[in-house]
Amino acid sequence: MTTMVAQLGTTLLTKVLGVGATAAATAGLSTGVALIGTAVSGVAAASASRYNAAILERQAILEQENADLAIQRGRVAAQDADREAAAVMGQVIASQGASGFRVNSGGSFAARRLAIQRTARTNRTRIVQDAEIQAKSARERVKTARMKASAERRKASFGFLSTVLGFSTDLVSGANLAKENTLKGLGRTTADVRFG
Repeated sequence: MTTMVAQLGTTLLTKVLGVGATAAATAGLSTGVALIGTAVSGVAAASASRYNAAILERQAILEQENADLAIQRGRVAAQDADREAAAVMGQVIASQGASGFRVNSGGSFAARRLAIQRTARTNRTRIVQDAEIQAKSARERVKTARMKASAERRKASFGFLSTVLGFSTDLVSGANLAKENTLKGLGRTTADVRFG
């Protein structure tokens, strides 16, 4: 249907305006459509890049929150481990006292208390280190997301430049198409025409 309408329009233009004018009008119409397509494409690409940048910024915010939460959870877990170690130590001291031995006596009881203290320190250190590793990993993801967001914003900015360059390309192509169509309508080719 569209092709029929275009052919009918071209036939009417040829009869009313003549071959050269019809060729120029057809080339102008096609150039106009190309310009509109370039503009829509440029705007869509810029919008998509801005949208992607916003998503990546939100991702960076969430990853920063994850880093903060990892540290907070590590602190809480370390405190819980300290409380558990203190409870175990209290039970050991109570059992030593109940057995009739002096709590401050040396030997196996002191060695047991020392082992519990070392284990508690090691557990606490591991818990804190695990939390710091998780936080560091989340912060790296923050940096990555922010770099990608920045790249998307630059891409959106350059989308405008690309659209402007696309316009100039479309205009040159349209001018060439008009020249070729006019020459065809006159029964000539580019090689037949000498310039200068």
